[in-house]
Amino acid sequence: MTHAAIEDRGDVERALDAVIPSRWRATRFKDFLPLYLRQLETQLDEPGWGIWLIVARQCRSLVGDVGFGGPPDERGEVEIAFTVMDRFRSRGYASEAVTALAEWALGQARVKAVVASCDPLNVASRHVLTRACFRLTSETFEAQRWRREGPP
Repeated sequence: MTHAAIEDRGDVERALDAVIPSRWRATRFKDFLPLYLRQLETQLDEPGWGIWLIVARQCRSLVGDVGFGGPPDERGEVEIAFTVMDRFRSRGYASEAVTALAEWALGQARVKAVVASCDPLNVASRHVLTRACFRLTSETFEAQRWRREGPP
């Protein structure tokens, strides 16, 4: 993908072999693509530590995104975050994506743990993290911190 793809959503849909729902376009596309392209340009030696797209196999539709805030830090930790559009929630997409990406990260030499944050009131996100084998490590009124460690 190139910067020109930001202007032509049809090119992006063809590259993904998936439809990009209009709601995602309106709320995420304008923010997401420039960030994604910037990550690709700056992480040439170490790809994968940015944003990944979640595409439903059955309907070939973009349903959300999952990714890291950057490469592992000096402690060997990497933070994961995810979003799934409302109409695709409660179908297992987030759990599958978070599990797969956490396992990929923990398979990388520098990663000792994958961490995540979520709002204590967000029951769905808590379930996703539990299903993806994260454990709750701390909780405040504003946020919960979760962690999944790799093998020793």
